[in-house]
Amino acid sequence: MRMEQLKSGSLKIWLTHHDMEHWGLVFDRMAADDIATRHVILRLLRVAEERLLLPTDTDVTVEALPIDGGCLLLLTPHSAFSRVRLHEPTVYSFFTADDLLHFGRCLQALSPRLLPTSSLFGWQREYRLIVYPDIPLQSDCRRQLLEFATPAAKGYVAAAYTEEHGVRLVIGDALQRLCC
Repeated sequence: MRMEQLKSGSLKIWLTHHDMEHWGLVFDRMAADDIATRHVILRLLRVAEERLLLPTDTDVTVEALPIDGGCLLLLTPHSAFSRVRLHEPTVYSFFTADDLLHFGRCLQALSPRLLPTSSLFGWQREYRLIVYPDIPLQSDCRRQLLEFATPAAKGYVAAAYTEEHGVRLVIGDALQRLCC
């Protein structure tokens, strides 16, 4: 098991297959209303508190994503919601480098100052672009993005999974660089 506290105050917990067995978790049976799942989450919160990563006296939102026989948990304290973006990031797939480059050419007409934070990753036989909507995505940009890419996933867990398992190509300003 590995834990990492994010700048937003959230906590990432990676559980391997062995960790899942140790805690008695089966991903397909994990649910908010499952007593066993809730018990394990409370135990993990105590471990996080012992490591001074997260206070247990606050409510948290838990997101789970299956990874390599284990799972990734993202625990976000409600007090951290004021520090995180109001909209979840979206992960887009570009199936070819040509699609990515054509999209970049279309972006040249837009002002790079008006583009949201974004990161680009190599992903198996495609490219993945994570768009963090810290500013709204312009309708022209959104329309062009959907012409060349397919929405692959949405949410902080999906973005974290892409960041963890993808090959980093451009971090933070991928849309701005595609404009150039």
